[in-house]
Amino acid sequence: MPPICAILIKKKYSTSEDYKSFIKSIINPKHHIGWYIFVIGVAFTLLFIPTLVGAGSLEHPLYLAILAFPKMIFGGGLEEVGWRGFLLPALKKKFSLITSTVIVSSIWACWHIPLWFISGTSQSSTNFILFFIELVSASLILSAIYNATGSILLCIIYHAIWNSFYEVFVINYNLISFCLVLLFSIVVFLVLGKRTARKLNQNTQYE
Repeated sequence: MPPICAILIKKKYSTSEDYKSFIKSIINPKHHIGWYIFVIGVAFTLLFIPTLVGAGSLEHPLYLAILAFPKMIFGGGLEEVGWRGFLLPALKKKFSLITSTVIVSSIWACWHIPLWFISGTSQSSTNFILFFIELVSASLILSAIYNATGSILLCIIYHAIWNSFYEVFVINYNLISFCLVLLFSIVVFLVLGKRTARKLNQNTQYE
C-alpha cells in the first residue's frame, strides 16, 4: 500500500514534470558504483554490530542474502516509494530532516503493529521499543541516502538488502546492541549530511 498510495497521490496532485521526476527516481539506476557499495556495506554493518557484541550470530552463508534479495524488493523494499519517496519530502516542507525522519519512523513502526498479533512472525516475539529503535536507526540512514542522492531506488535497494541480511543473521534483541546500532546510524546520518551540505554549497558557488 505505501508505494501504491504514493504513486496515486503524486499522479493526482503533482504537475506532470514533478510526477515524471518522481517515477524517474524510482527506476533510474544511474548512480556512482560507490553508492551501491555504500548501501550494501551499511546494511550489512547494521546487522553485524549486534554480532560483534554477542547479541547475534551469522548462522547461514552470505549468498543466501543475495538469493533473498529479489523477494525482499517486494517484501519491504518497495515501501520506500511511500516512506522516503513521498512522506519524507512532504514532511520536510514543514519540519527539519531529523524531525521528519523521527515522524516517518513512528509511522513506519505503527505500520508493522499488526504483525505483533500474527503468530509465527519475527515481530510477535520482539520487544516493540527495541524494534522502534531499530527502525529509527534504519530511517536515519535512509533519510541521509535520500537527502544526498534524491534516489528512491537506492532506498529501495537498502531496505531490501537489509531485510535480506536477516536471512543469514540471527539477532537476539537487546538494548545495548541496538543503542550501538543507533549510534552508528547517527554517525552515518551526520557524515552524509555534512557531505551533502558541502556539495550544495559548492554548487551554489559555481552558480
